[in-house]
Amino acid sequence: MLISERAITVDKSYDLEIRWHNPRDELLKIQFRALGRWSSNDVNPYFYDTVVESLDPPKMFLSQFLK
Repeated sequence: MLISERAITVDKSYDLEIRWHNPRDELLKIQFRALGRWSSNDVNPYFYDTVVESLDPPKMFLSQFLK
């Protein structure tokens, strides 16, 4: 689940990017296409809870779960 500032359109595809720093403080990123599946108000009224389904999960992303 993602937290977003705006609600997303369900069944619409989006180009997304996730960025983070590894322990050596290097910037890493994954880009992928995802389909909006669900969006609803968060407990914080300024945000939305958002669920997306990856349409073309990158190998780097999948490798974290297939160990």
